[in-house]
Amino acid sequence: MMKKLMIRNLICACLVILQASIAYARDDTAKCFLWEARSASATVYLMGSIHMMREDLYPLNRCYDEAFAKADTVVVELNLLAIDPNEMGQRMLTLGMFPQGETLADHLTPTTLKRLQEYLQTAGIPYDKVATLRPWFLGLTLTLQEAARHGYRSDIGVDVMYLNKAQGKKEILQLESLDSQLAALSGDSPMEQELMLAASLEDLPRLKQYMGEMVALWQRGDADGLYEMVVEPLRRYPSLGQSYRRLFDERNHAMSKKIEGYLKQKKTYLVIVGGGHMGGKDGLVKLLQAKGYAVRQVEYQRK
Repeated sequence: MMKKLMIRNLICACLVILQASIAYARDDTAKCFLWEARSASATVYLMGSIHMMREDLYPLNRCYDEAFAKADTVVVELNLLAIDPNEMGQRMLTLGMFPQGETLADHLTPTTLKRLQEYLQTAGIPYDKVATLRPWFLGLTLTLQEAARHGYRSDIGVDVMYLNKAQGKKEILQLESLDSQLAALSGDSPMEQELMLAASLEDLPRLKQYMGEMVALWQRGDADGLYEMVVEPLRRYPSLGQSYRRLFDERNHAMSKKIEGYLKQKKTYLVIVGGGHMGGKDGLVKLLQAKGYAVRQVEYQRK
């Protein structure tokens, strides 16, 4: 009887040690914001990008460089290296400015206009400098400026960094065109543009915290958490539903069709898109899984 009790206690002790070892192993494993999709003939790495990064956030985890090294082809939303920046700037100004004689005061409600003027005064930006900008372009411009003030720059975004590394060394493809991206940015109705601007004005004072939280989610590989952050304005402004469907859901479905085409080739691809396109029920990961492809998130061992 005593012998059986000792054996049972020994087994229990072994199980406790085994469970602790498993828990430790799990704690020692972390996720990259990177997924591997496979077919019978091809591998596609799906990397979510933070479009605006700080220099001190580099270097990235080696899992991203390893995926880049394996890829024959790098695919981005838009190949900025193949576009004349002057042409792109002119196109954006054409779409982003009111016709001569019109200003924001003609298109914004008194509440939004007052909120804008208060922010501009705080930021030291004369209203006259922005009065002729359409709300979508103004919101984007103010967000980029505020992010840059805190060290976040679009020229060192994750996608741009790998695009530059691929230049002249790997085949580069793009999922979208300049026309389609500009249409997605500028295609909202006047009401939707005003709501987007209102949401931006609410968020600008806490943009530093917002960007820090977004980067933290990206570093943890939390695609659904990052997606929820990106679409949070929908909870404040439900009327933006169609706008967000255009910006994310519709584009995700179009991107997934192109990615499915890559999976029918006999190559290895690295597809880099904004991190907000990876999570959610209509994110790229779930869309490809729904099509029957094996998609797994890439993990690494913490040091």
